[in-house]
Amino acid sequence: MGGEKSIALVEVLNPSESFEARFLPGKIYPKRNSGQVLLVSDALVDDHFWGNCIAAVAETVPFRNIITPESPRSYGPMRHSSDQQPPTGALNTLYKTGKLQLLKRGSVLYPASGNVKSITDPLNAQVQFRQIGYNHYFTF
Repeated sequence: MGGEKSIALVEVLNPSESFEARFLPGKIYPKRNSGQVLLVSDALVDDHFWGNCIAAVAETVPFRNIITPESPRSYGPMRHSSDQQPPTGALNTLYKTGKLQLLKRGSVLYPASGNVKSITDPLNAQVQFRQIGYNHYFTF
């Protein structure tokens, strides 16, 4: 405000209500069970997931994971794979999967039909991701 020697106009008014009355819990917190999902960790979802949402306030973050075979013999430079299958000739070496896009923690999802289960069921279906700390959420 007023940076680089620019002019700014500030108008100060006498408030009509007290500061405490402006921030009553009923005014600033959403209603309980209003049918929204807040991601408290990054979450992996598929492309069909968006059909369950009427709106979302979300960002994405890239994610890759390293897959280790049962008996790796080579820990040298890793090969890249475009999917979950090992690249050709990489049966005994570590390799990276293709890039996945995760929804960033803090994203808010609004279900299309008001049915929160249409959003939470796909999040719960990724059991492996939940075990390592992803796909956790709150409903409110």
